[in-house]
Amino acid sequence: MEADNVLISPNRVLRPHHIGLLAILLLAYRRVPAPVPAFLSHLQRVLIEEIAELSVPRPYIELIRRATSAFSSMADVLDFERTLELVINVLNAVFERRSYFGLFVRRCCISYYKLSLAGVFRLQQDFIQWARGGNQCGYDIQETQRKGNGQLIFPTLSDDKAHGTASALEEFNAASAAKDSAEATSHLRKFFDQRFSDTNDSRIRQHALLNLALFHYKQREYPTSKKFLMEAINVARNSNDRVTLQHCMSLLRRFTPQEGSNTVSLTDIHPNISALYVATDVIKLIKTTKEPLICSFSRLIEAWGCYDKYVGPRGAPPPAEDQWCIHAVQSSLWKMAGQEALSEVEEDIVLAFTPRMSSDEARWNAFLCKAERLTRQGHVNEAVCLLLDPACWSGLDLRQYEEWARCIWRALVTRVIRRGQIRQYQEFFKDYVQNLRLDTYEMLSRSLPPSNNWDAIMHAKYHYKFHNTLSTIAPLLRGLFAAEFRGHWVLYRIGIIILADLAIDLGMPKYGRRILEEIMPQLISGDDLEIRAFGCYILSRCIVASAEKKGSKTQRKYFSHKLINTMTLASIIQETIPFLNMAEQDYGALEMIRCQQDVLYFLASVYNTLGMITERDNVAARHVECTLKVEILANEEVPYHVFEIRSIITEVGAKIAARSRTDY
Repeated sequence: MEADNVLISPNRVLRPHHIGLLAILLLAYRRVPAPVPAFLSHLQRVLIEEIAELSVPRPYIELIRRATSAFSSMADVLDFERTLELVINVLNAVFERRSYFGLFVRRCCISYYKLSLAGVFRLQQDFIQWARGGNQCGYDIQETQRKGNGQLIFPTLSDDKAHGTASALEEFNAASAAKDSAEATSHLRKFFDQRFSDTNDSRIRQHALLNLALFHYKQREYPTSKKFLMEAINVARNSNDRVTLQHCMSLLRRFTPQEGSNTVSLTDIHPNISALYVATDVIKLIKTTKEPLICSFSRLIEAWGCYDKYVGPRGAPPPAEDQWCIHAVQSSLWKMAGQEALSEVEEDIVLAFTPRMSSDEARWNAFLCKAERLTRQGHVNEAVCLLLDPACWSGLDLRQYEEWARCIWRALVTRVIRRGQIRQYQEFFKDYVQNLRLDTYEMLSRSLPPSNNWDAIMHAKYHYKFHNTLSTIAPLLRGLFAAEFRGHWVLYRIGIIILADLAIDLGMPKYGRRILEEIMPQLISGDDLEIRAFGCYILSRCIVASAEKKGSKTQRKYFSHKLINTMTLASIIQETIPFLNMAEQDYGALEMIRCQQDVLYFLASVYNTLGMITERDNVAARHVECTLKVEILANEEVPYHVFEIRSIITEVGAKIAARSRTDY
């Protein structure tokens, strides 16, 4: 294995916190009487974490506080601290030679024996300053500087060589979080250019190229990422590194095929393949193929199988983060299939089990989808509160912060457009959402992966908005056929409602009523208020238009101009009242006042035709109230809380940008 050629740095620099850890080991295991087992267990966890040096060493005060947090009395704490203040010169460890603590003690002893008199004095002064709060004392010494400074009494050949450290990788993580591509690339190359092995070929060049490809892929710089990836594949093949080559090929298949290509390369399933690569094929099947959703669900089941059968190095289980990414993909699939309740369950699973205040992509997508769902249902305040919660934005990087800010502005603008406050939009909100289309279905389109079905139906909706019936039919029928075949039922329902409205203009209201009644159980039982209100309103129009056509076969009678006194027709028209009431309530909950006015006007006409004067007058009064409300909202100034939200967005961005440079 390649790990046999990788050497651990033999010239360990003795730091002040190493002396503190040695003192804790000596006092904990050579005290009479010995500490209780519960305290020893706590102390071992602290020591293992500090010796591993997976993070920045703790200061003296924090180290003592952490070590003594399991003492039962204050007297034990004071005694422990007084003893620890003694300067330790010699340690005679009682641990086994190859135990975890024994290796640490032995390395520290060897490093101490190599120090000259000047080196010992320097270590003593650094330790005293560190114990007094000087956290940087003793940490500026480099391995290759000690020989020239006279700090070593027994210098060896290895003391002239600098060994690999994690500082460059930390700087890469900081630059990556700050979206500084040039600096991140420089630090990543610097990290892999370090000396990790005594051989001429360290065999890590392919790892450097693969990490560079992954970095540019996450930044959505796909041409650059593919360039580094192809180079990594060649190097991995020449080095006979099968594991790295497998990762490179799996990442290569994640790239979207070029336009005009009929072939879609999916990840080959073989032992120990990462489930994330297989789960990525689900989105690829949705974007680039015309297969039904059942194929995506089948691929998702295969991803779960790969996760269950995955065995990591030395028998390690698969990473826990992988399964939450699969749950996030599964949430998108259920959403496209029209099962919002199941999609919400998957999002709740992701939010419940992913680490809080982390930049996990699955967790962020779950927050984003939940906020957009609340916005579509008219709960804009709840959506903004969810996004402004520190649990949502605390762990975001700068790229995710941009999406977070756009999502907040999108929610606020959606409410403004639904209310008809165009002046507010033109004077204030337009500067913050310049690329946002003023479409009430925009939130729905952003919560679904892009597809040709959506483009066709939205193209038809564009012509439908301008009452261009003939130009609407062709793309609408094409989008409906594709949506029904592929199982994209959300798009299918929207297209059916538009087609039913067009059927009225084409003189086929019975056909429009029939196709709408087929999907009405799905609309009424669903939780998308806007689509349900739109469907109820169009169905009412179809019922009235079919009743008019049934009343006279020879002469066309317009419902708003002439009453239909036939009892049979009256009973048919009366069927529209429950649907119109539901549409009014839904539009009212969404604050779509102008749409609510149209429904109230139509409902008043229905009551007038049926001779229900009292009900007609009540509906007319509500129509007048809506008219006054529209005028008030149109002249309303931008609320003060919007400026506060803008200030919070700015402060959060500054904090995330500063944290990207300091946290690592």
